[in-house]
Amino acid sequence: LHGHKAFLDQRDQRIRVAGPDEFVGRRRKVQEILADFEHKTHAGIVVHAAGRQGKSSLAARIVHRMKAHEIVVLHGRYDVGTLLQRLERATGHPEVIAARRDLTAAADPDENELYLRLRALLEGPCGERVEGAAGAPARRPVLVIVDDFEQGLDLLPGGKCRIKAELFPSMRALVRAFADAETESRLLFTSRQMFPIGTPDDPVSRSLLDLALPPMEPFESMKQAAAKARTRKDGAAAVTQNRLHRIVENAKGIPGLQDLLFTLTLSNPDAGERALDEVRRYMADGSEPSQEALREFIENLTLRALYDLLNPGAKTLLRAGNLFTLPVPRAVVEAIGEDLGAGTGALDRLLDLGLVDRYDEPGDDGPTSVLVNPLVRGITGTLGSEEEKSLARVAAPLLHEIWGGDGPCSRRTPAAHEVSRLALLAESHEIIADVGENAVRWLASMAEHRTATKTGQQIVALLDTAGIPPAPYLLVAVGDQCAMTGEVKAARTFLERAVAVLENAQDIGEPVDVEDLAAALLSLGRRIVNEGDPDGALELFQKAQRVMEEDRFIRERAIVLGDIARILVSKGKVDEAMNLHKEELETYEQLGDTR
Repeated sequence: LHGHKAFLDQRDQRIRVAGPDEFVGRRRKVQEILADFEHKTHAGIVVHAAGRQGKSSLAARIVHRMKAHEIVVLHGRYDVGTLLQRLERATGHPEVIAARRDLTAAADPDENELYLRLRALLEGPCGERVEGAAGAPARRPVLVIVDDFEQGLDLLPGGKCRIKAELFPSMRALVRAFADAETESRLLFTSRQMFPIGTPDDPVSRSLLDLALPPMEPFESMKQAAAKARTRKDGAAAVTQNRLHRIVENAKGIPGLQDLLFTLTLSNPDAGERALDEVRRYMADGSEPSQEALREFIENLTLRALYDLLNPGAKTLLRAGNLFTLPVPRAVVEAIGEDLGAGTGALDRLLDLGLVDRYDEPGDDGPTSVLVNPLVRGITGTLGSEEEKSLARVAAPLLHEIWGGDGPCSRRTPAAHEVSRLALLAESHEIIADVGENAVRWLASMAEHRTATKTGQQIVALLDTAGIPPAPYLLVAVGDQCAMTGEVKAARTFLERAVAVLENAQDIGEPVDVEDLAAALLSLGRRIVNEGDPDGALELFQKAQRVMEEDRFIRERAIVLGDIARILVSKGKVDEAMNLHKEELETYEQLGDTR
């Protein structure tokens, strides 16, 4: 067995979803939905995202958590007759049966009549859970799930969406009924596209919560892959750790794609390898995959058809969005749209269609970030070098303003690297001077040493060209990365520059951070001892010891004793080295470190 098969619609078993053993992550989204349902903040919730991003599986997890509710699933057919038929099947209540009979017999019930009957059902037999007594029928709240509702939408030129005319009255009546009813029943849509239920200033339009479901975070993707491996024992040996990481990397957080790549690799490792290569090419330039299952997967998403609906301004903005590798505040993309003349509402159109993913922070007032969907990037065309520079000149200052200060750029984060990358394209010396070191050190922390080295060298070169002295801690960071990648000569050059800058400042009485100076001396000392200059290294280590005379550096001084002891051993001064090593161990013991 390959794990328990799970279905959103337990009765009909037509809508396959990730089973409880495979569904991982999305915890915050589950909590958001349950919290909204608990307080009935909205008439209903629309889980909105591009295809195969886990919308129906998320709905299934909500079903699992709402055990007191009867489940009503609409899929493919969304008319009021089907809704009432499913309500009757779920509850069996006489009032529901009567409502279905009356409304089915009516030639063309208007929206208001539907609203009144549906509200009566939501407040009556579906209002709360009450066991039948003295011959009275039981009452059961329902969870109505309108699944894959993009099938009930018309897509118009320009990229606008609207509910099909024949469905609009019943869908609007349903939303109004849930908005106004005092009931424990709840309403949940899943849809690839967001849709209006009225005019923008209509309260009914604002009564649905648009809950975006972007691609998974990397840690969620790894958890999903590990869960998949546990449920598929057959052939699991074909999915080596390296392959597992490649699957996660190439799926870009899209659950359905990750599942397909995993399955292909299990069934035929060579086919899986080809699929990985073809996915990477498709995301880069839109090349159609030759692997049949992968080609069908992409075709079923209809992304190219959605792209073809867009007006020129929206297409231009979508292509410009390829500049970013991280979700960025929507204000930054809106500024680019204004600069490009993309037109009012272009970004909202892209979000509604699911071509751009929305990343919301917790809370209604949290900031919103956006990023082009990974499977859309290749369709839009690659940005040229001059285009990237022009766009970066608009984006970098605004992004630095939003993320700078005490924001994520003040730490070693992906945000610091993103701003640094854009600042390099824009040749913005001020921004790069502020964020460059954090960018290099973040890359180093991710073991991206070659990228860290290249980025660091570009940052220093840009500052040198502008006549802005690079900060010594930046020079140390770049020097350390050069050493990691075998660029020995460059490493020594950067580290010597750092030491010289700090010592010159100290000589002329300028304030110097002794921690920075000590770090530079130690990095340079460790570099040149490896180059066969123990005497020069010993001098630097001893100088670092003198710099770190404060009590807060007790541990650091002990570590340097070990560096000095190793040099003394190489010189044959074993007794002196042993004394230093003993002193080092005693310091660790005093600090409670029993290494």
